[in-house]
Amino acid sequence: LEEPLVLRVAVTPGEIEEVQFSITGSLGVTRATQFDIFNEGGLDRMIQRADEASYRAKRAGRNRVEMG
Repeated sequence: LEEPLVLRVAVTPGEIEEVQFSITGSLGVTRATQFDIFNEGGLDRMIQRADEASYRAKRAGRNRVEMG
C-alpha cells in the first residue's frame, strides 16, 4: 500500500504556469497496537514511531517508505 503511493506521486509530473516539476516523497508509517489504543499516551507513542520512521526514510533517499 505505501510503496505504490510513493511511486505514484514520484511519476506524476506537475506543471504550474508552464514550469514543469516533479515531487518525491519519503514516508514514515506505523501500526496501532492494542497497547497504543487502550493505554494513556498511546497516540503520542504512535506519532513518535511514525516520526522516527519518516526520518529514516529521508536519510535512506527519495521515494522511500519506512515502517516504525
